[in-house]
Amino acid sequence: MLDPRRYKPADFDDHGNLRVHWLMVVVMLFGCRHFLVLLLGGFSTYMGSRGGSPEAEYASLYSAPVYLLASVPALAVLVSTMRRSAMADRWIRWTWGQGRWLLLLGVALDLSLLIGDWSLGRLEPTSVHIAVAIIDVYIGLYLLCSSRARDTFGALPDER
Repeated sequence: MLDPRRYKPADFDDHGNLRVHWLMVVVMLFGCRHFLVLLLGGFSTYMGSRGGSPEAEYASLYSAPVYLLASVPALAVLVSTMRRSAMADRWIRWTWGQGRWLLLLGVALDLSLLIGDWSLGRLEPTSVHIAVAIIDVYIGLYLLCSSRARDTFGALPDER
């Protein structure tokens, strides 16, 4: 149950629900990064070259169809963030209520795919891959341990 004494009045919206913190938006965007890379054209200036540049490898990795699966949970939560209201559909309400666990699922899928590709030799770990894995672990710990994350996904406008 949300304890309103933990937060300032500015942390609540007009309906009395806890606002989505900017860090949670960053977490969702980071989780959607595979779709974002795809939307950006897979770093189109690098994709055409494919001349062994590391940037082309990152773009092709992050826009690979199997990695898109890791972004689906974060994309669903991001959509439910934008559609969160008292008049929201049932699936938006469910997605929002399970948002923390869906984001954790995306993190687990992403780490599993990275580790799987590393262990099968399909991917040579670089500093960027290691940094992404570390960020994924940090996000996972944040989602598990943060009371703000728990309270944010526990708050949804009452159904009308």
